[in-house]
Amino acid sequence: LHQPAATASSFSKSSPMMISVVDCGSGATRAVSFSHQAGSQGQAETLSAQKSSWRGEPLARALCNEQQTGNLIGLLEEKLPAGLVLVGATAGVRDAVKRGDLLQAQLEDFASQLQDRLGRRASFNVLSGEAEARAEWASTVHLFKTKTAHA
Repeated sequence: LHQPAATASSFSKSSPMMISVVDCGSGATRAVSFSHQAGSQGQAETLSAQKSSWRGEPLARALCNEQQTGNLIGLLEEKLPAGLVLVGATAGVRDAVKRGDLLQAQLEDFASQLQDRLGRRASFNVLSGEAEARAEWASTVHLFKTKTAHA
């Protein structure tokens, strides 16, 4: 399940680009918001990250009740800063689908409600186990490069 989002190129290169990554994990829903400023006129590019101070209901649990689903989407709408929003569901949702506790229609309804409330800036994906591992690997490589560059 994939919903298109606005592209990074649709934002001004002179202002910082904000991207929030929402992890709908098995224990909670939480976010990390990134701010990226491209380097210009001899200045280095900057990337900063801010973990959310809030935690939402795990998506697999929230989708079992319309009110909880609405509450979770409302929390995302209220707490996430302006900019792109990448919402990813991982093993907790995959397991609930496999057990039959969640239906594809519930995931599609969530994606539709997310689009209704957050607009084109939001996208929703259920990551396969492989895609989740690749994202973790990319993060590890980035952290390694960052740490060794500053050592």
